[in-house]
Amino acid sequence: MRKLILALTLVLCWPGYATAKDKDGKYMSRATTSCGQYVDDYDKDRRERSAPGKVTQSFAVQAGWLTGYLTAYNRWLDNGIVDIAEGVDNDSMEQWIANWCRAHPLEDMGKATEMLIVELRDRRTAKEINEMNRNLKALEKR
Repeated sequence: MRKLILALTLVLCWPGYATAKDKDGKYMSRATTSCGQYVDDYDKDRRERSAPGKVTQSFAVQAGWLTGYLTAYNRWLDNGIVDIAEGVDNDSMEQWIANWCRAHPLEDMGKATEMLIVELRDRRTAKEINEMNRNLKALEKR
């Protein structure tokens, strides 16, 4: 009986794929941290952190939100990319967001993270194009 209950629970709770956007691609972001607040917390974190790669308790929410958003992007977007941020460390992404937010203080972390993903995607595309061009040039030399 326990196995049956467990199996039913797993089946009923198993996450399915769903999108929550309208026909124009608009959706609601649950990022409640403004860019101004992010920059304040980021600057405080950089002054008070104990070591690179460590975050202060006050910045942990923003750092966790960012990595969670990117993980969800990697998980749910079926685009053949395993890790949109491959080769980029968390500190660098947090700094990129802080720089973007300094220029756009009235936006929120959701918009900033979307713009980070555009930047990461463009970097990947440029890298892949450069690699293809190198391969073509190598073939031409043969």
